[in-house]
Amino acid sequence: MQTFSSSGAFISLRQLGQQYTELAQKLSRLEKSNQEQFRDIYKALNYLVEKKQQQEDFSKRRRIGFTAP
Repeated sequence: MQTFSSSGAFISLRQLGQQYTELAQKLSRLEKSNQEQFRDIYKALNYLVEKKQQQEDFSKRRRIGFTAP
């Protein structure tokens, strides 16, 4: 069995806490960058869907004017 001195355990805990803080900061930055990328993708997809819907609506409209027999 290993035994740790109380000061060694506290140092280890402090180092672990610092690593956790750094990891949390890195994850936060990663989430923000991914949100920006996905927001752009969703904008592009929504644009394409809306464009397709407008084309379908335009083709289904009632025609007016002269029609040849």
